Amino acid sequence: MIRQIVADLALSLALAVCCYGGPQTENTARTGTDEEITIRIHNYAGANLSVVRHAERVAGSILREAGVNTVWVECPVNQDSSYDPICGKPFSSLDFVFNLVPRSMSDRWHLREGVLGLAIEVDGKGLGFRASIFYDVVRGCVQPGQDLDQLLGAAIAHELGHLLLGTNSHSTTGLMSASWSTKKLTAVQQRGLAFSSADAEHIQKAVLARRLTAFSAPESSQAITFVPAAPQSAR
Repeated sequence: MIRQIVADLALSLALAVCCYGGPQTENTARTGTDEEITIRIHNYAGANLSVVRHAERVAGSILREAGVNTVWVECPVNQDSSYDPICGKPFSSLDFVFNLVPRSMSDRWHLREGVLGLAIEVDGKGLGFRASIFYDVVRGCVQPGQDLDQLLGAAIAHELGHLLLGTNSHSTTGLMSASWSTKKLTAVQQRGLAFSSADAEHIQKAVLARRLTAFSAPESSQAITFVPAAPQSAR
């Protein structure tokens, strides 16, 4: 079994504060390739489906501006649920798994306050393909009158950025900033926070590399349903 490493510092998103300030403009890449990835969502948090789907559209729009198209599939979290047939298909290097987890599950990692989510890095030469978003933490950082969907979608896009860009992929500007200040949080609400031009270019190259891998290697038949690991596996 592949050993998985939770890269807390390199692959997590933390809020500097949970409040809002003035607007800030970020660099946005609006041209690029027309590649496509598939994201399978597991809603362990029981989040409202309309919120989840709006957040998917927000994240999809951010990725599209970076030159990547997305397909979103909601997959079951228990055997009694109905599900899209895509959820039962084998995985390729262009497939990703995102888990929306409640506080009872995210607390197992004992992460610092304000961490909205983290991506999981695969030890060795494997490609990262799964991440968790701490839904209750995200919801708790939304002020009255603000949109939960916007912050949730931006957090999902940020962690997708980590999965595509790899370790040490935080940047000083744009969506991949390690901490989101009040200005960046306001930019999220105003749909003004995006991948920087440099990050968008690297993301396009990463998707192209994954596509070449998908066409050159057989698909994995492994069925993936991720439940967060016990605290001792995190670092």
